[in-house]
Amino acid sequence: MIVMIPLHDKFRAHPKTLPLRGAGGCLGFTAFQGPVCFARSEKHSPSLPQGENIFARHAGKILLLLVAQVFFACGPYSFSGSGNPNIKTVAVPVFNDQTAEFGIKEQLTNTIIELFTRDNNLKIADRRTADSIVNGTLLRVVEQAGVYTKSEQVQEIRVTLTVHIKYEEVKKRKVIWEEDLTQFGTYTPGDASSGDRQSAISQAVAKIAEEVINKSVTGW
Repeated sequence: MIVMIPLHDKFRAHPKTLPLRGAGGCLGFTAFQGPVCFARSEKHSPSLPQGENIFARHAGKILLLLVAQVFFACGPYSFSGSGNPNIKTVAVPVFNDQTAEFGIKEQLTNTIIELFTRDNNLKIADRRTADSIVNGTLLRVVEQAGVYTKSEQVQEIRVTLTVHIKYEEVKKRKVIWEEDLTQFGTYTPGDASSGDRQSAISQAVAKIAEEVINKSVTGW
């Protein structure tokens, strides 16, 4: 609030020498009362307490506003383990087999189901109700020497499995990914501590199953 104060006659003759005091000051002359000065009314000009940090006092409100802006800008979003909100379950029927090996296709199927269950992003379901399905075919099982000693003795035997995998969304009949996966396991002949052919096959199966889970859950 501005209060108009007429000055004493002694200041009329010398307006330029009018001292300015505090927050007031001389504005000029009027036709009837000479120089007019102003003084600030303390009643309508409250000042902040000394040392008051306005930002700190309102930091909580500012943060809430920023969070709300980010939320509404992004909009609603639905999460699922596969990266696709329509896929929450998966079926893994017994694999097909184009080899003469016994038991490997069942081992592959069961290991993949076990890893899906342990991962828990996609729930195992019957193929008639599942959102997605993993179909697989065992293509090849190759056993060959991997490492020789200096005397040309076989030190390590490698067993390699190749499996064709197709992962698709059932409702849309859409293939999400399809690939031939090849992994191997090893064992040392004559060394019981290193396992045997079956342990090498189990190593390869575990690697293939892990790759199937990674590609199906996070790889696309």
